[in-house]
Amino acid sequence: MVVADIEGAEYMMLLGATNSLKVEPKPLWMVEIVLNENQASGELNPNFLNTFNIFFDAGYQAFNISDELQEVTPDLLNQALEKPSLISGYNFLFRPITN
Repeated sequence: MVVADIEGAEYMMLLGATNSLKVEPKPLWMVEIVLNENQASGELNPNFLNTFNIFFDAGYQAFNISDELQEVTPDLLNQALEKPSLISGYNFLFRPITN
């Protein structure tokens, strides 16, 4: 398992981790990704969707693990940009999609 809590640099870390995202078997990842906390007043994390898309493109699915295990889909992420309360917390589990 890979754990990343790097205060807003998750997207940049993943840009440099392309080989790690391709290894087999794929590891689980637990990553802290904030949408609107610790951002400039009233702003959203500009790399929020891109961070998730790196995982989705690498064959992972995402789950919010802050309160309950909730699958986080691209549709939910897009809705959360308009209504951030749709996603509670900021800890996400990424697991490989199994066929």
